[in-house]
Amino acid sequence: MSKNIQSKLWGVLVLASIVLALTGCTSGSSQNEERAGDSRLNVLFLGDDGGHEPSVRIRDVFRPMMDRGIELFYTSDLQDINLQNLRKYDALLLYANYHEPAYPEMPSDVEEALITYVEEGGGFIPVHSASGNFRDSERYINLVGGAFLSHEVDSFRTRIAEPDHEIMQGFNGFESWDETYVHQKHNEENRTVLSYREDEPWTWIRTQGDGRVFYTAWGHDERTWQNSGFHELLERGIRWAAGQDVQAELASRTIENPFEYVVLDVPFPPPHEERLRYEEEVGPMDRQGNNPRYYRKQKPLDAITAIDRMIVQPGYRVELFASEPDIVNPIYMDWDEKGRLWVIESIEYPYPREFWPDNGGKDRIIILEDTNEDGKADTFTVFADSLNIPTSLEFVNGGIVVHQAPQTLFLMDTDGDDKADVREILFEGWNQWDTHAGPNNLHYGLDNWLWGVLGYAGMEGTVGGERHEFRMGIYRFKEDGSKLEFLQRTNNNTWGLGFNEQGNAFISTANGNPSTMFTIPRGHYEEVDGLNDLVTDRLAESARVITLTNLFRQVDWVGAFTSAAGHGLYTAREWPSEYWNQRAFITEPTVQLVAEMTLEKEGDSYSAGYPRNLIASDDEWFSPVMAEVGPDGHVWIADWYNYILQHNAESDRQEPTPGNAYANPLRDRQHGRIYRIVYEGTEEPEPMSLEGANTEQLVEILSHTNMLWRQHAQRLLVESGDEDAIPALIDLVEDASVDDVGINAGAIHALWTLHGLGALNQPGSQAYDAAIGALKHPSAGVRANAVQVLPPSDQSVQAILNADLLEDSDLNVRLRTLVVMTEQPSSPEAGHAISQVLLQEENMTGEWIQQAAILAGAVHNMDLAGNDEGVGMVEQGRQIYENACFTCHTTDGTSLVGPSLQRLWMSEREIQGDETVSADENYIRESILSPNEKIASGYNPGMPSYAGALSEQQIDAIIEYIKTLK
Repeated sequence: MSKNIQSKLWGVLVLASIVLALTGCTSGSSQNEERAGDSRLNVLFLGDDGGHEPSVRIRDVFRPMMDRGIELFYTSDLQDINLQNLRKYDALLLYANYHEPAYPEMPSDVEEALITYVEEGGGFIPVHSASGNFRDSERYINLVGGAFLSHEVDSFRTRIAEPDHEIMQGFNGFESWDETYVHQKHNEENRTVLSYREDEPWTWIRTQGDGRVFYTAWGHDERTWQNSGFHELLERGIRWAAGQDVQAELASRTIENPFEYVVLDVPFPPPHEERLRYEEEVGPMDRQGNNPRYYRKQKPLDAITAIDRMIVQPGYRVELFASEPDIVNPIYMDWDEKGRLWVIESIEYPYPREFWPDNGGKDRIIILEDTNEDGKADTFTVFADSLNIPTSLEFVNGGIVVHQAPQTLFLMDTDGDDKADVREILFEGWNQWDTHAGPNNLHYGLDNWLWGVLGYAGMEGTVGGERHEFRMGIYRFKEDGSKLEFLQRTNNNTWGLGFNEQGNAFISTANGNPSTMFTIPRGHYEEVDGLNDLVTDRLAESARVITLTNLFRQVDWVGAFTSAAGHGLYTAREWPSEYWNQRAFITEPTVQLVAEMTLEKEGDSYSAGYPRNLIASDDEWFSPVMAEVGPDGHVWIADWYNYILQHNAESDRQEPTPGNAYANPLRDRQHGRIYRIVYEGTEEPEPMSLEGANTEQLVEILSHTNMLWRQHAQRLLVESGDEDAIPALIDLVEDASVDDVGINAGAIHALWTLHGLGALNQPGSQAYDAAIGALKHPSAGVRANAVQVLPPSDQSVQAILNADLLEDSDLNVRLRTLVVMTEQPSSPEAGHAISQVLLQEENMTGEWIQQAAILAGAVHNMDLAGNDEGVGMVEQGRQIYENACFTCHTTDGTSLVGPSLQRLWMSEREIQGDETVSADENYIRESILSPNEKIASGYNPGMPSYAGALSEQQIDAIIEYIKTLK
């Protein structure tokens, strides 16, 4: 960008900031007004990930219903159909495809809960495909009033049969293209048909017990769901099913929302709704140009009115903790050991210092305090300023470590005025050519290192005398900056990190990968020739988002996670038990939501299900960038609150600037909010502080129900170096109790505190013996951490083998053990035990145990050949094959995981689809050394390379044996 253009743009930015400061927010409600949502109907919208795309259809009806006083909360989790949850709602709306083959039977608990809910007085609104759900359940079909049989398609109107019914009074119907459902198994008991398609019952109502059912066959796709007539019918049906007097409600309610708009000729991508409309009316959109029809821009809402457009589950509420002008553009937040909130403001993002004529430095770190305990910040202290795009902070040694590319800084206050008077550079080398791809999300790990993640901007620098060059992944470093380790690659730009209570590191990335997990350190691969390190796994099956409208702007991955940020986990106990240590919060600011993902163990890894949001809004400014558990056990949201979210340019009017950013004068520098999502089913905990806590008190806090406080207590104990804590820490390690989710948090933190104090360095010490004992703790999380704190020694190897951790019932413990074994001294006994890992079928379900076994086997000279003394090549090959290959590759024509090796000679033909191709020995050799380069038809990559685990002579023996297979 030329200096002239840059100067002009900077001037426009300043002018835009002044205009926004003068116009402020829209009028909205004052901060003392009662939330309008208190009087709304609450409706649970149950969908699925089937062909009718209910998570997309909710975009068509959410705002029309919200503007009418009806809140729709979306879920695709069938387990949400339980009485405890249903009773929170006025009605249940079902639009999904719960039938065979995925659902051949209706779960009996779901059936009982639904029918009981209705008969108790709940409302039920099955829409369209809902009449084809649960086809095995006569009770469900009778509840609906009929079942789907068949359909064709057409454009049509329906005939109103009951114009005097309260639902139909004043309703004139509508015309739409839709599927022409034909129904069967009609239940006419207590049923009134409101309208017909020709002679086919189309919309009807039923009563059952004290409840009401409203069904309509309308609703195949957006042509009906976006029809205003359908909105009117749906509102009437919901109100009736919820037990309201429809005509009285229609007469008294208004259709309104607080949004106001201005028209500006500015370069920004159109909202998805306009993109869809353009493609329908004109054709494919030219992404290299803008059109004046897209220049409508929503004005910001004040902070309280903004809450009124946020959707959370019943039983939870949103509270404002801080907002502009006290904070602006919060990019990161964390709490110190006093319970005070620290917020990083970055009004200069996305532009680095060289963009700004005054050299920038307007970003700050602010300490927020609630001194009168009314739930709102009332004291704001600037701890540090003169910064440019600081992206995260963490507390260490009486100060904070801050990432501010290209540097990592240490800031500290030495005179007690809460203002930094020490500013040191720990190390540098973070590239800043793209400012949304630098280092971010600092966390204090269980291992007493600082962890972070990095995008594609990369690292090129020297730390502690070691040269580092890496990009896109997860890393850790010592708090004094003396050592840095790059741990594992991710598959694209990365801006999210969080830990569960066992210490597993979960990561979010951009471009369709909202949840992934760190598994094996990259450095271990360097010891094995020919075996390449792998990127982290994708844990979520789908990248789709559950956004509330089509009024969002995304440059790529439209309608999906394109800029996932943060990966906070619920690691407290104030919220219901289903959240404890298994729900993760990933923000997607481009579509105004925080996703709630359910993390479940799956083999040696996890899966991440995404059935619902933690919070979402139809306010186009709502921009959550971080969601974390606070010191009170509730979830706090950092809301960037900005109309322009996307970093990358999209059209030729959007010139890139320094920082590789999309240059737009409408990037807001006047707004920002911090919210709390409060669970109403628990008492508010008393404010806490660890300031002045002694060693005994800190050890006690290691068992606190909130991991935030446990982490601070662990850090403070390690920093104190107080060995008087060791006996009490040993007592915690030896505590064999577990909580309701199988965790003993006190034991886990005590292990790492002992490790940080250096108390485990000497085998035979009391602390070391306690750690050895913890290898057999009832909690898998304790076992997984106990093995990681052991120092490299022959005694440690023997203790691990004696504890049978390589055959642990928890596959994650097996994985962690194998990784630890790569750092232990070589042992023939360990080599044999590791070879047995590769013979167990359950270890072949995921690639990480296989990879770790190969890596550990290389260290411990794993012997896959068996007793090869005095036997020929073919026999030796057979022994190796049966030890290393047979679990996945049979020889009888069947296959468990990989293709049958008796046909390996033919597999090259299968891959290339050419019968003239024949394999040779080199192909088999490549399959052993680089098995994922070519994948046989019908199989997935995932086989580990045996490079480093097998000698050249052993590979030759396998080839000779395979040649004998017929």
